[in-house]
Amino acid sequence: MSNSDFFTYNMAVMELIGVLTDAMNFYSYFTSIHEIFSVTSFLGFYVWYGQMLFPVMTCVDRYVAVVHPITYLRLRQGVRVHIRNISTVCVWLLGFEGPGLQFLMEEYSNRIVIASACQMVFFLMAMLFCSLSVLRVLIRPRPGEVGGERMRIHQSKQRAFRTIMIITGVLLLKFGGNLVCDVVVSSHISGNLVCVLSVSRAWFSLPSSLVLPLLFLHRAGKLPGCKHHTESG
Repeated sequence: MSNSDFFTYNMAVMELIGVLTDAMNFYSYFTSIHEIFSVTSFLGFYVWYGQMLFPVMTCVDRYVAVVHPITYLRLRQGVRVHIRNISTVCVWLLGFEGPGLQFLMEEYSNRIVIASACQMVFFLMAMLFCSLSVLRVLIRPRPGEVGGERMRIHQSKQRAFRTIMIITGVLLLKFGGNLVCDVVVSSHISGNLVCVLSVSRAWFSLPSSLVLPLLFLHRAGKLPGCKHHTESG
């Protein structure tokens, strides 16, 4: 299994937990069961890091493989797997920092939101740097490409270019939208507007939650009408 697929599986698990959390939030809102809201608050803070870091880790892995292929290939498969597994475990453990910050929200709410926004800026810059570097390599012609080989490689580059552009676009919407929400929340606003921003945050994250798994299924030929295209490609 490739690193990208492995991270996609972990992202899917995080997204499923996020969907379950949203469903429980709606249920607790209509039933006024505050204990459920406490559980959903814990889960919501927990999955935040995974939903942000796993896409960044995918971009970093793609960056190293495309921009520094010699370094990437020099690492043995076992070493790459160990690095991938350790990084994944760290992300899942780092998720517990979110619930820890939840208990500080009441007293240091503005500081926590500002710290979250700073982390979002870092994630956004890392994602953009890796994605733009990969796109620059894909655009640049390779030496020694002639005839039919050049056409075949050019078509392969075009497919990869479109895929990375789509991924970059949905991640930019996700990180940028969440960053704007954090900046607005850090100012003193009414509770109703905070609820609106919380819903907006979910809508900003929805495209990446759908597009990334769909691209994985498309590449694996699991979507209707994609099997023939995958085999011929």
